[in-house]
Amino acid sequence: MTMTEPSGRAPAPGPLRLVQEFVNTLDAEEGRDLLADPATFSAWLGERGLADTGPPPGDRDLAAAVELREALRALLRVNCGAAPDPRASALVNRMSAEVPVRVEVGSDGAATLRGSGFLATVLAAAGTAMLDGSWARLKACAGPECEWAFYDRSRNRSGLWCDMAVCGSRHKVRAYRSRQRGTLSP
Repeated sequence: MTMTEPSGRAPAPGPLRLVQEFVNTLDAEEGRDLLADPATFSAWLGERGLADTGPPPGDRDLAAAVELREALRALLRVNCGAAPDPRASALVNRMSAEVPVRVEVGSDGAATLRGSGFLATVLAAAGTAMLDGSWARLKACAGPECEWAFYDRSRNRSGLWCDMAVCGSRHKVRAYRSRQRGTLSP
């Protein structure tokens, strides 16, 4: 069964879906943050089969996860036309240097990156997508109050909003009102 996002879009394919779900642990519009505390983070990891056999995540693990989530969101904003954030790239580079990621070659000869541990798994999925070109289709909604990660399946990769009926409509209304204010005389 294909799962869909709240907007009705199909989620990102393959390992990129983990990155999408991870970024979407924060739902700004609903005020829901699945990385709000170690217990909810641990439950989220368990639901995805990513819970380590060691101790549950602590405050340091949670802080690192939140940092990575927001850095990835900043990188996804670039896919929607925003200016690159050098701090986000630097954080991803720093975290990548600290976690074990390896190249794994399948029986078909195709190489993928594999991580050991949660952060490494997310970074490996993001890195693989960046290398295979699918990363450019994962975007953060251009709606500043939303920034939900969505997978753009449009032919020309021009999607800007997770949901045209909600976020796209808000943008159009704001643009219309702005134009009206600019054309009305005082």
